[in-house]
Amino acid sequence: SDGTFILLCSDGLCNYVNDETICDIVSNDYMAKQMDEISLTIKTKKLIDTANNNGGGDNITVAIIKV
Repeated sequence: SDGTFILLCSDGLCNYVNDETICDIVSNDYMAKQMDEISLTIKTKKLIDTANNNGGGDNITVAIIKV
C-alpha cells in the first residue's frame, strides 16, 4: 500500500507477534484505498487476533495512524 503508517502498541502485541508479521499486516491492502478508516480497523483487529492466537498472555493495545 502507499503511504506511511505509525504503529503504537503495547508489549502485548510485540511480545507475541514478530516484526515481520506486524509489517506484513500493516502494509497489506485489506480494503479499497477510499475506505482507509475501515482498512485501519481491520488491520488493528488482525494484529490483535494474531497476538491472541500466538498466546496473548498480556493486555494488547494497538493504534495505527496513516500519514
